Parts: sequence; C-alpha cells; structure tokens
Amino acid sequence: MKAAEIFSNRFWISLPPWVVAGASLVLFPLVGFATFNTIQSQKESAYRLLLEKGAALIRAFEAGTRTGIATPQWQGFRLQHLLQETARQPDIRYLFVIRENGTIIAHSQPESVGMQIQQSLLPPSPQAHETKDPGLTRNILYWRILQNGDNPPVFEVYRPFLPDPDEDSLLHQRLRLLAGLDPSMASMPRLQQEKLMIFIGLDMHNIERARESDMWHSLLMSGMMLLVGFAGIVFILLFQSYQLTRSTLSRVRAFSNHLVENMPMGVMAFDEELMLKSLNPFAEKLLCIRAPIPGTPARLVLPPPLFDFLLSADLHSPILDSEGFYREIPCATEDKPLRLEAALSRISPGTEGEPGGIMLLIRDLSEIDALRKEILRNQRLVTVGKLAAGVAHEIRNPLSSIKGFATLFRQRHADSAEERNIADIMIQEVDRLNRVVGQLLDFSKPVVLSCRCTRIHDLAEATLQLVSSLAITAGVRLENRISPELHMRLDEDRIRQLLLNLFLNAIDAMKDKGGILSIEDKVLETEVRIEIKDTGKGVDDHTLPHIFDPYFTTKSSGTGLGLAIAHNIMEAHHGKIVVTSVPGQGSTFTLIFSGKDIQDASCHPHR
Repeated sequence: MKAAEIFSNRFWISLPPWVVAGASLVLFPLVGFATFNTIQSQKESAYRLLLEKGAALIRAFEAGTRTGIATPQWQGFRLQHLLQETARQPDIRYLFVIRENGTIIAHSQPESVGMQIQQSLLPPSPQAHETKDPGLTRNILYWRILQNGDNPPVFEVYRPFLPDPDEDSLLHQRLRLLAGLDPSMASMPRLQQEKLMIFIGLDMHNIERARESDMWHSLLMSGMMLLVGFAGIVFILLFQSYQLTRSTLSRVRAFSNHLVENMPMGVMAFDEELMLKSLNPFAEKLLCIRAPIPGTPARLVLPPPLFDFLLSADLHSPILDSEGFYREIPCATEDKPLRLEAALSRISPGTEGEPGGIMLLIRDLSEIDALRKEILRNQRLVTVGKLAAGVAHEIRNPLSSIKGFATLFRQRHADSAEERNIADIMIQEVDRLNRVVGQLLDFSKPVVLSCRCTRIHDLAEATLQLVSSLAITAGVRLENRISPELHMRLDEDRIRQLLLNLFLNAIDAMKDKGGILSIEDKVLETEVRIEIKDTGKGVDDHTLPHIFDPYFTTKSSGTGLGLAIAHNIMEAHHGKIVVTSVPGQGSTFTLIFSGKDIQDASCHPHR
C-alpha cells in the first residue's frame, strides 16, 4: 500500500480516541493560557496608553495655567477659556476642575460650572485605580472607567490640580483668586489646606474597537496555533506510525525473503507470459539451473515435464492443491534423475501495481523415498532378528550334542589318523556354527551400553594391536592419527567390537596388494567424526547400498552380520555410520557421534 493511502485511509480510521483527547488536554490549556495572557496584555496596554494620554493632557493643562497666571496681566486670565480650548482635542469627552467639596469651578461644558459633584465620585472612589504619575512624584494619579447606559464607556483620569506645587508661592495665591477666593483671606489656614481636583474623560470607542479587533486577532491566532499544534502532534504520530509500518513491513519482507531463501523446497515465480521472475537457491540447486536471469522463458529454465505441467495449469484458478495443480512428476536433470512433487499457485496482482503471475513449488521425493526404504529395512531387520533369535536357540542345543559326540568319536578312534581327522573337522565346523549362532544372538538382542569416559587414541591403538599380525601378513601399514586429547563418553567394548570388524574388513580388502589402514578424528562444533580409511579394492555402486543389510556379504566365508552389528552399535550411541567408496582406490567408513551425546563436563582431557 502506498504511503498516501496509509495516511488517508488506515491511519485516520485507526486513530485511537485517547490520542485526540490527550492532544486536546495538553494543547487547550497551553493555548488558552497564552491567549488569555495576550488579551490581558493588550487590555493593559490600551489602559496604559489612555492613562499616559490623560496624564499628559493634565500636565499640559497645568503648564498652560501656570503660564497664564505667571504673566503680568494675570487678572485677565480665564481658567474656563483655557479649559474649553484644551477640551477641543480629539477623544476628550470632558475636562473640568472642582473644589475639594465637589463644586465645579471650570468645565468644558460651561453650563456645568457651579454644579456639585456627588461625593461617591470623588477620590478615593471604590472603582478607582491609583498609580504614580511619572510627571509628579509627590502626587497620586487616579483612573476609572465609567459606563453611562448604552453610551460608549469613558476612561476618566483625575488627580489634584497643582499648577505650582508650592502653596506659599504667588502663583498659587493667584490661582485661588481665579477660583473666586478673597485675596485678603489667602493666608488663613483653612484656605491653605483646600485642594483642587482636575478630571479628564477620554473616549474609549476607538480604543475598544482596536482592542476588540486585537482580541479577535488573538483568538484567530490562538485557533491557528491550536490547529497547528494539534496537526503537529498528529503528524508526529502519523510519522511514527508510518515509520513503524515501514519497519514492520521491512522486517516481514526480510523474514519472508530469508524463509524463501532457506526453505527446503524449490520456489519459482513466473509472470503471466511464463517468464522467470525469481527462484530460491534450493530450486536452483535441485534443477541444476546455473545463473538464471529474470525474464528467461520458462521452457529454457524448466525440464520438459515440469514445463508441460506449467502449461497445463489454469492460471485463473487460485486453488493450490486441487486436481491438476498438484502432481508427482518424474524428470531428469544434467546430473541425476529426479522424482518431484510439484504444485502451482496463482500470484495475485499487488496493491502497488505489481503484476500477477504463477508460483511453482517443487519438492524432491528422493529423501522421502529413502526414509520409506529405511523404515522398510528396519521392519525387515526386526523380523529377521526375531527369526534369527528363534533359529539360534533351536540350533545351539543340538550343536552342543554334536560336538560332544564328535569329541567321543575322536577319543574312540584315536589310533586311526583318518577318523581322528574327520572328528577334528566336525568339531571345527561345530565351533564355527556356534560362533555364527552367537553373532545371530548378538544381532537380535538390543544393544545395552555401559558408557564411560574413554581416550579414543588408546582404544584405537589397542584394537590395531589385535590385527597387527594379520596386517603384517597382508602387507598393510597401520596408522593411528587420533588426537591424544580426544575423550568421549561411550561403551568401550562395543566400539572396540565395531572397530575390529571394520579393521578386519579393510585388511581383507587389501590382502592382495597391501596398502594403508588409517584412523583419524575430526572434531566439529556439533559432532565428532572418526574416519577409518583403506586403500583397498573398494565397493562398487551396486553393492554399496546393501553392505549394512544382515547376511549380505561378498566373502565366501563371511556371515554378513559384521557391518549390520556395527550399524546397530552406532544407532545405540545415537550416531550413524556412513561409507564412501571408489572402486580400485579404497573405502572410507565414517563414525558420526553427536556432540551433545558424547561430551560431558566430567569427560575432559585435562581432568
């Protein structure tokens, strides 16, 4: 599936609700707090701007008053006229000066002069805020917002009216005269303590409109931040999910490729034009295909029987194991004949536009046939073993009687050399039959092991000493190449019996022209191999598969049980014996012991 499809379809459907809830729980408080702080900051900035404007107007009015009173013609100075001119500036709703008792002495609206202000509006007012006037360090500046019905609110700034802070100055006395006071009473304590207040009302319509615009802009920006933040979190989760999906797909694909590459079955893929797309190493090795190139026609890759089977299939059927899609096919390669189990399956087109095709599965039935033959052989051996055990018991008792009569016959005819010779031959043949019966009993009985830690070099050396006289007579050189450090846990007597049989067979194979009999070890990670090699006449391909069968022998005097017993001894040790031979060059018998069965902490060369 494409990445876009994963983003648009699968992710949004499978997006857990807790992701949305968690993102909202984190983002909403943060963005809300930031938005609230921004709006509050804008509001405080607007109020600070109005406050600074009101304070500046009051200072300008006081400066104008101070300048007018300070002139020589101060008697003609009119505070009311200056106040009305000052109030003409934009955004000033009103401007007035009052006495301490609330009487208006000057107002931007002349009809209000002389009126009385309510005491609740005078400072300190419950709705008033106070701050330090940066222009007058000794006075406090008050401000408040007044709402009169549906009219726009008014930002009112007021404080003591002090054109000259020094109350004893001539300028301050002139200001009192302008306020209607008697100059002759200017030095009275009551008048010295009386104060004037100045009020200025500023229109908040433009400020409120600008603040409202800023608030909506802040809300819009907050919404965008919220959306961007939420989108960022979702994008991170999307990216993480996408990376996880890609990683999972990569692991699954790598595992699938590894599985196909190493599975013990041939896998071949062809497109709808029957051109080779891919195949695994097992199919390449099984069919002896060398350096296959994708795009090669199937008829140039497959043996004819397999190609005919591929052509006979209905490519539009998705069934794998139905009749016509599953068949056992005998065919031959350049190296050997094969009996294959073949099956076909339709490859559907991929979601990303990959073309469809057909898949051919092949399996070699040779190993299955070998297992079947091994099972039949074991069953036959069991039957033969039971029969041999019964025959051996029936033969052994009469043999004892025959040997006894032969011995008695020799004693009675001791003076006749011919009759004594006949009796000796009878006794020898009885002993030979008794040995054969003993081998039959050994073959029929289950092998019981008594394992102990054994130095293999010493065991091989002792066994070679037993056959050394025969080797000298046959002109065979014996070589013991077993490492002195090799120790294994096994049944020493049984392995000696096995080695003795193999050594005798090897010397017999080299009795005509001599040769070399060697024994050596190969220690691997999971197994130990002991190889017995000779340079004798070897075994032909027809005889080789039957050498471990009971009673199969190529010797005129052999019983055919030696190698069969050796095979049973190796099976009892959870190992196996294999043979390779080249006629005219010699044979190699390999004893393969599993490492986990023969290695033990107590069986160590340094202990």
